[in-house]
Amino acid sequence: MIKKYAKELLSKNWTELTNPIKDIKKKDPGVYLISWDEKELEGEKVQLKDVYYIGMTNSKGGVKSRLKQFWNGITKGRSHSGGNRWYKENGEYKSSDNKKFYYAYVQIECEVDKSKRKPKHLRKMGDVTKLEYEMMARFKQLGNSNFDGEPEGNKK
Repeated sequence: MIKKYAKELLSKNWTELTNPIKDIKKKDPGVYLISWDEKELEGEKVQLKDVYYIGMTNSKGGVKSRLKQFWNGITKGRSHSGGNRWYKENGEYKSSDNKKFYYAYVQIECEVDKSKRKPKHLRKMGDVTKLEYEMMARFKQLGNSNFDGEPEGNKK
């Protein structure tokens, strides 16, 4: 199952990260990839070599909410550890900057509300976590990072 989701994520195209995020309708959990690049990646197929950050969420707000938190991190220095680190190192992000942020994501449909979720939903939430680690492992296999083989934005 994880390989299916990984294949789906890697078949996506990059979308420029803007506020508000318009293309995500559902509030399901999932895994997202962020790129920060001076190349124009809008509409280009996702390639792991372009990944700056790998993230996941199992929260009620889903991927859209987490990407909004990342946006708040890079523009205001709050709400997302990876975005906050970027902000501390680079200052406030502006969409007019030479390097732009892009994202791609995959969602796994399930109920995350504790009062409503069932065992099958908890397993799907576990799949989200496994998928994040799968994507991190695939990135690390590339061997092209100066950050212990993991994406720059995932450094601590």
